[in-house]
Amino acid sequence: LCVLATPVVALSPSFNCAKASTPTETAICGNAELAMLDLNMANAYRRTLDRLTGGDEEFVRQRQRTWIEERDACGGDETCLTTSYGQVITLLESDLVDLDPPQPLQAPQSARSWGGLLRAGPGLTEASVGSLAVGTEISLLEDTSLTMNGSNWFLIEYSGGTAFQWGGIICAVGRPVVGTNNTCN
Repeated sequence: LCVLATPVVALSPSFNCAKASTPTETAICGNAELAMLDLNMANAYRRTLDRLTGGDEEFVRQRQRTWIEERDACGGDETCLTTSYGQVITLLESDLVDLDPPQPLQAPQSARSWGGLLRAGPGLTEASVGSLAVGTEISLLEDTSLTMNGSNWFLIEYSGGTAFQWGGIICAVGRPVVGTNNTCN
């Protein structure tokens, strides 16, 4: 019996893990999904700032500082951190409202993954079956309608087969899809 393992890509958050000094930072550095959420948050934060000017930028910066204090109150509680990241990403993305509203999935839909783990079923409790690198081309096959932190879980197809991935780390190509995180080229 030969078992092939899918290599797991190490994800780094938006900060240097070598300098992690708090229970929150240590938890984020030790959990690939939290590291991915941290990267998603940092990207959403940058995109939000890029669209704003003057007083609006300072408001968003102050809101972010307040959120970091709230996030750090989670300590190493991974459930609390996941919820906190989901809320701030949703809030930051709400500042990026597109004139083209998301539409229900019309499978198959071209998309890209922002990296992260693949699951045997929809949800964080399902077994990890591999991971994808940032920018991996995928196809959305099915919207499970299972929602976590404002994004749905999708059955996806990638070069290695099919698996489930959370829509918060998926961007649809061409047109926005309900339950994914924005669009990409």
